[in-house]
Amino acid sequence: MELKLPLVTGHPVEAPGLDRFPALLHPAVRTFAGRLRPHRFLQAANYPSLAAYCRDSGMSPSALAPQIQHLERDLQGQLLIRSQHGHRMRLTDFGEKVLFTAHPYADQLDISEERNRKDEGDGARSTTRV
Repeated sequence: MELKLPLVTGHPVEAPGLDRFPALLHPAVRTFAGRLRPHRFLQAANYPSLAAYCRDSGMSPSALAPQIQHLERDLQGQLLIRSQHGHRMRLTDFGEKVLFTAHPYADQLDISEERNRKDEGDGARSTTRV
């Protein structure tokens, strides 16, 4: 007998509660995985560089950089001017606006991170013979 289990296809899983967040954040927070990105942006914005945030959080810079880029693409604007040659990372005007808008929702974004970790632990499923 062949048991068909749902396939994890890589398509984003819509997250409930989109209406809890301001419209500016909707493109980024419509999925559980998407809610990680503004949460990490909020945390990283307090550091002089993305590398400094990565050192403190234990996250790889090669994992964080694409997340910030994805967030910028979702929100359609540059958030950061990366640190270079001894100059601190700076937020753009748009980055300041996103930070100001997202900050009151930091706890909700953090809660979503816990849910996402649980979902990621399930792994991909495929057809299994029983």
